[in-house]
Amino acid sequence: MQGFYRLKTYGKYVILLLIVVAVYSYAMFQGGFVSWFLFYSVLTVLGLTIVVSFFTFRGFQVERTFDKNALHAGDTLNVRITIKKSVFHPFFYMRVQDYLPANLGENEEHGALFFFTLQRQVHFSYQVKNVKRGNHVFEKVELKFGDLFGLYEKRNEISCEETVLVYPKYRKLERIYVSDSIKVAEGTSSNQLNDEDRSLAGVREYVAGDRMTSIDWKQSARKAQLMTKEFESYRGSDVVVAFDPYRKSSSELHFEKTVELATSFVTSLSQVQIAVQVAIWSTDWSVFETNRQSLLNALKVFAKVDNTTETMPAVHRLYHSWNGATIYYVCTELHEGLLDVFRVLTRQHVQLHVFLVSTSSREKTIAEQCEKLGVAIHTIPS
Repeated sequence: MQGFYRLKTYGKYVILLLIVVAVYSYAMFQGGFVSWFLFYSVLTVLGLTIVVSFFTFRGFQVERTFDKNALHAGDTLNVRITIKKSVFHPFFYMRVQDYLPANLGENEEHGALFFFTLQRQVHFSYQVKNVKRGNHVFEKVELKFGDLFGLYEKRNEISCEETVLVYPKYRKLERIYVSDSIKVAEGTSSNQLNDEDRSLAGVREYVAGDRMTSIDWKQSARKAQLMTKEFESYRGSDVVVAFDPYRKSSSELHFEKTVELATSFVTSLSQVQIAVQVAIWSTDWSVFETNRQSLLNALKVFAKVDNTTETMPAVHRLYHSWNGATIYYVCTELHEGLLDVFRVLTRQHVQLHVFLVSTSSREKTIAEQCEKLGVAIHTIPS
């Protein structure tokens, strides 16, 4: 193989020499202005090729710009590449190729070919259709320089890092399965209610994450450990959107549809609630609050969320704070481990609604067991 490439390289020079000899012979035997002009033209191009081959092509700068830095899944991204020459750099042709992030979208051509020009900068544009959700990072642009005879080709990679954030596609849900509590409809959050306005239900051991104002200091001193007051929660006084990205057998498209459904719940509820608590499972629960003003931050989180094969524990300190809440539980798949989680949550007197894009025959069996626990199962087609 190495001998083949060596023969190919030497063969170029042999063919070039034969071309020069043939043009010279033609000029000698034919004579006249045209034949000698052809001969000297070939010699000039050959001389320029040798001179250009000594240039390093390091003085190029690349700038990548987008028509918009934030898109939604399914949109079209317009990319513009500008190549600037800081000093005079001759070249016969330059091939530009942009490195696209993996799984960005659909694109047929993201490069261009430029021939000799005296312009200090050149540019071209291309489109990426049907972009996918995620945080996509563009890193490098490749420049390739060559001559007309194919004697050499130089390659230069220029770092040009840019980021495009693609939010999940979402829609306004016309029907939201809210509880019949007036406080939920008005958007009242239990975090805004004073503990003094509620009845004391009892005390329990302190769990990391409990509010300091809820600690019962008398009981803590008596039992020599921190004890937390538990209050009776108003029915449906909290609204929680819990997203479970567990994925084992479903397709990537099914997972993306589930992300869109969870995002639709968050955006729709944020329009009618003062605050919505969002919980996303990964290796642990990640919890934050969002509202109409901070909705963009929630969209950024859902743009970067990924699936997991790790199931959640049946007991978690977060579940205590959901006591009496209305929970919209959006999951990719129903599995046996969720039954234990739902049993714990139903003991917290929550209104639990589970939402899926679709259900398989195996999941329908689990759904029937969930309904026996008092959990409402809803299938929302995409």
